[in-house]
Amino acid sequence: MNSIQISGRLVKEPELHPVKDAPAGKWVRFATASVAVDAGADKDGSRKAYFFDIAFRVYSERFVALLTKGANVIAIGSLSYRDWEKDGKKGRSYGINADRVEVILPPKPADEPDGIPADDRPF
Repeated sequence: MNSIQISGRLVKEPELHPVKDAPAGKWVRFATASVAVDAGADKDGSRKAYFFDIAFRVYSERFVALLTKGANVIAIGSLSYRDWEKDGKKGRSYGINADRVEVILPPKPADEPDGIPADDRPF
């Protein structure tokens, strides 16, 4: 089974793309975006991130219209990769064919350090 779930921030504006040679009645567009996922700190204390490209077909128009760079999302789907070579340098890019993308709560308000109003805390 190939399944992955990540959470991170969009590092660029989502884009809408046509599907080439789409059969009648099938998907005609899909959305793409890049997500940065916190990878923790290095030995020297500097923060690192992993980057994933996501492709999303369901509700792709809404995805592009509602989400912007910096949005915090959860992407759920299957992991894919492709090998590449540019200027003699080889690498591998990872992506997610997303079945579902959810928006995580907005940033925490400055006056509520944990982002939860005092009356709504569970304990």
